[in-house]
Amino acid sequence: MTCASCANSITNEMKKRDWIQDITVNLLTNSAIVEFTGRENANKLVGEIEDLGFEATLNEETLDLPDDETRSTK
Repeated sequence: MTCASCANSITNEMKKRDWIQDITVNLLTNSAIVEFTGRENANKLVGEIEDLGFEATLNEETLDLPDDETRSTK
């Protein structure tokens, strides 16, 4: 991400997904914290952010949380 517009693009597009409960994109740290439902959506999240033209990876902590409390940092 290079500007606030990039962060807003990710935020606005991801909020359209009904399985995403909350997203906070941090331009300074080039990361995001995403709360979403369903462990099966973890890789989907990465793919959808990459489809927007940004790099995305999952934080290993994601897999340690219960399905209903999944969080991801990119």
